[in-house]
Amino acid sequence: MGQWVLIDCEHGNIADSEMYLAVAAVVSGGASPIVRLPAGEPWLIKRALDCGAHGLLIPMCETREQAELIMNACRY
Repeated sequence: MGQWVLIDCEHGNIADSEMYLAVAAVVSGGASPIVRLPAGEPWLIKRALDCGAHGLLIPMCETREQAELIMNACRY
């Protein structure tokens, strides 16, 4: 079973620069970094993916339309 670490940018006081460092540290330790964002905004999603997050946890996604917007923001 794979190892992963959640980097909580929703409830944690983590700035972008700290998120980048945390993602790199998790990867260097052999685990997958999963970033929990404060919202499903496309610019937040792109920042987390650009820094190398292997997965995202998006809070408050309650409708199909919201899920489709999040999914589309994950595509380049």
